[in-house]
Amino acid sequence: MYSNSGLPPVEPRLPPIVSQRLAERGYEVESSDDPLDLGAEKYVFGAWVKQPSEGASERTGVVVLYSKRAGRSHWAWKYQRELEVFQDLKSAGLEHPNIIRMLDFLPPTKDHGPCMVLERIDPLGFDMFKVVKQYQGAKERTLPVAQWMHYLGQIIQAVERLHERGWVHADLKPDNIMVDQGHEIKVIDFGLSRRSEVEFNPGRTALYAPPEFSNTRGKVDKSADVWLIGAMMFVVFAQMQVCFRAPNGRLFEVTNHQHARKHGVAAAIRDWWGKTVDPTIGEALDNLLRRDPLERWTLQRLQEWWQATKGDLHREKLLPLPGNAQQCLFKH
Repeated sequence: MYSNSGLPPVEPRLPPIVSQRLAERGYEVESSDDPLDLGAEKYVFGAWVKQPSEGASERTGVVVLYSKRAGRSHWAWKYQRELEVFQDLKSAGLEHPNIIRMLDFLPPTKDHGPCMVLERIDPLGFDMFKVVKQYQGAKERTLPVAQWMHYLGQIIQAVERLHERGWVHADLKPDNIMVDQGHEIKVIDFGLSRRSEVEFNPGRTALYAPPEFSNTRGKVDKSADVWLIGAMMFVVFAQMQVCFRAPNGRLFEVTNHQHARKHGVAAAIRDWWGKTVDPTIGEALDNLLRRDPLERWTLQRLQEWWQATKGDLHREKLLPLPGNAQQCLFKH
């Protein structure tokens, strides 16, 4: 675990010693005092690989994540866990095209905190939540089913790779699914990840978390990620959270309401908010968002459903992504 409690207060800039050590490893930081993003735990800086790779006409862009709070226990654990996931995939030779890759790492010293170098995804900071909002502002109003299916297939593959290595992501949400210019996705943010059936549930840290996370004495299970995929699907097609606070301040859990339990989640979306969900999507919602993990679809069952219903993606009909969405790169 990292401990840098003796370090002076961190300013919103990359320490010169870090820039120097990155330069020695072949990276050129764009601006050490102008971060792309100021997260709760990390500063994000743009950088370049100094020399183009063989056959490439341009330099490769990367992002540098410098931790400003790795000496504090909560943030230290999250940073360490994310590093463990990256290193596990890398050491096993099982990095995945739909999981963001760590390219390099500077361990902490008495002079600076830890620093990760990750691959860059353009447009910067454009995630699934922004894609959903983009369609809300367009005439379509809702993300086309075929486009969601295109993203979902990639999400399934990424989660499958994590599960193969014994990891449960435990924090899948639209904000943690980055979307690039070619509409390919990268799963990010592994700070809450847990070892399946070994480590305990992280607690219900967010409203979209599966119900079983409330039992912090229970072992985390892969079915949690299946619920979270369903919760993402709910956001995409209901355009709201599966669990939210009502105007009176009370917590309202859609899946825990008698109507949803009896008729299904898709019926609740239709009857309560007047939104008609595609029947195929409704089938998945009803089976992914089951409160009992044993009654939920498995990831394999979800993949079989996706394979049978994915349809064809007509890329020419997709809304173009912005050239740059440089904000909120990493939320943690």
